[in-house]
Amino acid sequence: MKASKLKATGALVLAVSMLFAGCSRVKEEPAVELASLKIADDTAFYTALSEIDILESDTKVMENTAFKFTGSEAQFNVIISIDAKSDIGNVYSYTRCEDEATAKALFDYYFYTYSSVLESENFTGAKGYKVFDNYAYLLISGTCDNMPYHDALYLLGDTVVVAFEGAGDPANKKEIDTFLNSLGYPAP
Repeated sequence: MKASKLKATGALVLAVSMLFAGCSRVKEEPAVELASLKIADDTAFYTALSEIDILESDTKVMENTAFKFTGSEAQFNVIISIDAKSDIGNVYSYTRCEDEATAKALFDYYFYTYSSVLESENFTGAKGYKVFDNYAYLLISGTCDNMPYHDALYLLGDTVVVAFEGAGDPANKKEIDTFLNSLGYPAP
């Protein structure tokens, strides 16, 4: 009799834990195998943009220069930085930095802007990230405080590639997924 009660209790605990795990508002993105990803060059970036109907002539390009973000003291020395915004409001950026340390600092700058979302109890959706010295990623898809996210950040050596969702519409997500798939990078 005791053994059957123990089995029943164990089955109940397992069922309840599975129920609560299934009801979680946050899911983990599948891990990305960073070593298997190719470092995109500017040609691959332009090709991925063309897949979502953004022309090379519609991009903003900076070469052999340095830039700062408004309100930040950090300066990023880059070989090339390409920025584009799609007609539906998604933002895409490719930056090849002068060295891996600069690329890591740039990735960290972007990553830091997500810290409140990653820690928020109001986030609903899927997220995943890994940060190493010269390779890192962040994938996030969901909402936090009524703000949509379907964003990707990649650091591969001296290169940072980002895709930011503009409006929370399914078309925005599909466009980002198409862009990242063209590069061979997992989408959120």
